[in-house]
Amino acid sequence: MSDKNLQILMNWAWAILIFLVGIVVMQIITVIVRRAMNKAGADPLLVSFATVCIRVVVIAIALIAALEKVGVNPSSFVTVLGVSGAAVALAVKDSLANIAGGIMIILTHQFKADDYVEIGGYGGYVQKTDLIMTTLRTYDNDIVSIPNSIVNSSIVKNHDANEKRRIVVHASIDIKEDIAKSKAVLIETAKKDPYIIDSPAPAAEVIRTGGGVCEIDLMVWCRREEYWPAYYAINEAAIPALQAAGIKTRSKTQDITIASVPDTEDRYGAPPEERER
Repeated sequence: MSDKNLQILMNWAWAILIFLVGIVVMQIITVIVRRAMNKAGADPLLVSFATVCIRVVVIAIALIAALEKVGVNPSSFVTVLGVSGAAVALAVKDSLANIAGGIMIILTHQFKADDYVEIGGYGGYVQKTDLIMTTLRTYDNDIVSIPNSIVNSSIVKNHDANEKRRIVVHASIDIKEDIAKSKAVLIETAKKDPYIIDSPAPAAEVIRTGGGVCEIDLMVWCRREEYWPAYYAINEAAIPALQAAGIKTRSKTQDITIASVPDTEDRYGAPPEERER
């Protein structure tokens, strides 16, 4: 083997070694940064996003150093990237938009890990936000991945942004029943529920009357982490409580009248002989 070929092999060996060392350094820096940010109480989404950025930057540096070792001039490499930058940017514009969207999500603090959010018609608990996607876990344990650009341009409803959440229970009673008594029964039922908090206090108000029915909304508050147990418990208890107090409850009904159509005309009013024509 000639000295030239041996030198080429050595250069490639060094390039591979440099790249592998870069991967090891990336792992070490990532672990250090993650531990430091977790210790400082940083948002898990920010920790995840920062570690992904570190991986990309360190790998890029290691790759450039390795290419330089095998004879690729970094300045030429950068020049080629610059010349082809417009074409590359056009090809990966969606990915760049997602990266920009991810940065905006982190900077604006729209939500944090484990928050229940609704984005673009999908609802779920936030699992992570990386450079490209925001991942949600639904109640059915499905995973929904939404591009960051869509998240950033959509209306985001964060159900866990505040410590307290409100629950509205709908109850319908006969219009002849005592409305004040019905409201008092509903409020007392809410006060007995261990999931319902005292402040803000439970309230009941008439929202609609008609058709022999009086519709009352019971509005109560609970701690956000107890929302679903509270929701099911108060909905299950409200109507039986009214009935136990001797109050006649009603369900919404709708009367539908079907008019008969004469045999001599179709639904458009045309006689059969004219339809045949």
